[in-house]
Amino acid sequence: MGIHPLSCVEFCVQEQLRIRKPQFHHPPVLQRTQYQIALSVDVSLIVWEVKSLNHRALDMNIQLPEMFRHIESTCRKQISARISRGRIDAYLKVSALEDNLALRQLDMNVVTSLLQLSQRLCETNPQLSGMSVFDVLKWPGVIAPPDTGEISLPEMIVAEFSSALDDLVADRRREGDAIREILTEKVRHLDEISKNVSQLTNQVQKAVEENLREKIHGLQVDADPARFEQELALILAKADVSEEIERFVLHVEEFQRVLTQDEHGGKRLGFIAQEIGREVNTLSSKTGYYPMNTLMVDAKVVIEQIREQLHNIA
Repeated sequence: MGIHPLSCVEFCVQEQLRIRKPQFHHPPVLQRTQYQIALSVDVSLIVWEVKSLNHRALDMNIQLPEMFRHIESTCRKQISARISRGRIDAYLKVSALEDNLALRQLDMNVVTSLLQLSQRLCETNPQLSGMSVFDVLKWPGVIAPPDTGEISLPEMIVAEFSSALDDLVADRRREGDAIREILTEKVRHLDEISKNVSQLTNQVQKAVEENLREKIHGLQVDADPARFEQELALILAKADVSEEIERFVLHVEEFQRVLTQDEHGGKRLGFIAQEIGREVNTLSSKTGYYPMNTLMVDAKVVIEQIREQLHNIA
């Protein structure tokens, strides 16, 4: 099983592609702060930066240059297919290499249409001035994406983004396996506590009965034996924690099952941990037995540690 952590990772790759025969290779260099992939092409430098952060649901933020806005939906689909929870920030930077600026091309159709619109506006309002060369060049779509031969630049970008996501998911899975080991150890501790609690059930009943008899004896009054036994039975019934202990044990077993079988069980594990916490609080409030309360304090500490780890998995 691979649990997907939501913590940040970083990956950086650089690769030289030839125009006619593009090749894609991704030797990883992993860190913990962010995930980044850089791809060097003959006519462009493409840099992808993808970050994964903790979040209860899947939240995607993709920032693309204006000329590549049309691939955003494709990128979102690729994220949704691989990741179910977390905030994913993806940034794309595309720039021309200095020694290949001469290979940049103008989209003359866009330039012609833009100049015609500018001329019409000037004719309508003589106070307006025409567009300068700089104004034309910086208009979106005027500078056409470079010709990369057999594969288009948007296709390259999407392919590299897909590869980047695969490596990101693989790294999340590796960190998730480490978190799973931590959770397995914590739930094993809870299992030991639940077994000790089960052994204390009869002792709790005896402790409540002895405490009540001591209080009656301290009052130095002659209590009706039949009435005393009746009240004792009512008090013992209210102090009975056998059902809470059974639910506590069942919740711990369910947590272990989901942890080992459900790949995307982060939310479910959170709900189970919440239920375990409720049973522990009930056991603490219904019994005044010191050994039981000590075990409940230990259980609360372990549950809090589990909850902290659950924030990091999907």
